[in-house]
This record gives sequence, structure tokens and C-alpha cells, in this order.
Amino acid sequence: MKKIVYSFLVIIILAFISMNYSFAGMADWTREESEIQTNEALKEQEQRFQENKNKLDNFYLSNLKVENYSITPEFNKEINNYKIDEPVSEEYIIIDATAEDKNAQISGDGKVYLNSGVNNIEVKVTAENGFSNIYYIIINKKSEDKSPKLKDLSISAVEKNTEYKLKLSPEFDKSIYSYNSEINLEFDRIKIDYELFDENTEVTIDGDYSLPEEENIFNIKLINNGGSETLYKIKVTNLNKNIEAEFHKKNNDNYYWIIIPSISAFIVIIIFILIKYNKKRKKHKH
Repeated sequence: MKKIVYSFLVIIILAFISMNYSFAGMADWTREESEIQTNEALKEQEQRFQENKNKLDNFYLSNLKVENYSITPEFNKEINNYKIDEPVSEEYIIIDATAEDKNAQISGDGKVYLNSGVNNIEVKVTAENGFSNIYYIIINKKSEDKSPKLKDLSISAVEKNTEYKLKLSPEFDKSIYSYNSEINLEFDRIKIDYELFDENTEVTIDGDYSLPEEENIFNIKLINNGGSETLYKIKVTNLNKNIEAEFHKKNNDNYYWIIIPSISAFIVIIIFILIKYNKKRKKHKH
């Protein structure tokens, strides 16, 4: 029995000693592996650093233009913010950009589509080493005009069944809203003709077609389905009224030339008669 106990103790002691040696070996192996991996990582990092160090860090543009437009201020590679002063009506603009370093990459140039209102366009330059620089161009695109427009407009004088087309000044253009016209012939009434782009547009015309005044205003109001309004105005000068006024003025002038001398002569005669009468009275007294 004692032999069995001793043998068991010897086995446990030997197993314990073996485990210590194993753990010590594993610890030594882990430290070695860790040192190797750390050294390899440092070498790789140093290699990347040297590669990036040899790469150019130039992220500047040598040229920046917008086709058919001028940018403000004048281009300078160290100025990053620009704008186009005038509103742009085109659907898109074309940006021409050139990098100082041929190995640098540019994004945001070429054909750039615009939204209505203010657009802040970015032109990005990325150097070979990965560092980047952004140039900005502010562009104001005209908002789409949704107001109703006339396609055509004309005005005529009607005498019995005959129409005489009157001249509009300036010539009609859908974007011109104020016109003048003159008439110097006998007529029964005025006729206004128009054509619409959208037949659903509501049209009201305010004005007297008989042209009772020398200057007569016609307001043509358009309202589309969206509620937008446009007002065209035509001022028609009736030269016949001017002729009538001149005629009356001339007759009045002639009247004054006749009546004033007549009244003056009458007053002179009365005064002469009174003087004669007074002289006679004085003679009778004496």
C-alpha cells in the first residue's frame, strides 16, 4: 500500500514539474512571436511613411474657369471661394479645372447640372499623398418663371365691318408687359385679339373700347391654374380727341379775338358818349 502511495506522489510531482516547463516554453514563444509581429508592423509603417514622403503633396489648381461666364474674384490657386455675379439661366454649366500636379486627381469639374436658386459647386483636388483641397463656386440659377404669358397680342380699330390693325410699340414680346398705340381715324370701336400658350388661362380685359379719352388704358390680366398672375397694359392715344380739343381751342381763340375787341370798342364808345354828355351839361350851366 505504501508503495502505491509513493508512486502516486512521484507521478504528481513529475507532472507538476513538466507543466512548469511547458508554460515557461509557451511564454517564451509568445514573447518571441509578439516581438516579431511588432517589428514587422513597424517596418511596414516605416515603409508606408517613406512611400508617402516621396509622393507629392501638391493639391492646388493652376486654372479654374466656367465656360461662357466670369468668376469673381480672378482665379488664384490660394483662394478657395468664388462666385458668378450674374444669374445663370442654363440647365448646366461646364467647369474647366487643371491641377498643378499632373498626378493629382480632380472631381467636380466638367458638366455640372444646376438647381433653381443658389448652387454651391465644389471642385476637389486630391494630391498624390491623399491630402485634398476644395474650391467653391457659388452660382445663382434663375428660378423658372411659371407666370402665364400671352403667345400673341394685337389691337385693331373697327369701322362698320372693316378692321384696321393698329401698331403696337414696342413690337409684341411675351416678356414685355407695357405697350403704346395710336389711332387717328374714325372708328366704331376698338378690338383686342390675343393668343394663349395655355388655353386654361383665365383672361380679363379692363378698358373702354370706345376710347372716350385722349389717353385710354387697357389692362389685360392673366391667371393660370396655379394662381400665378400676369398683367399686360396697352395705352391707346385717340388722336381724334386731340384734334377735337385743338378745334375747340382754335374756335375759342377765334371767339376771344372777336369778342374782346368788340367789348373794348363798346367800352370806348360808352366813355366817349359820357364825355360828350358831361360837356353839354357844363355848357347849359354856364
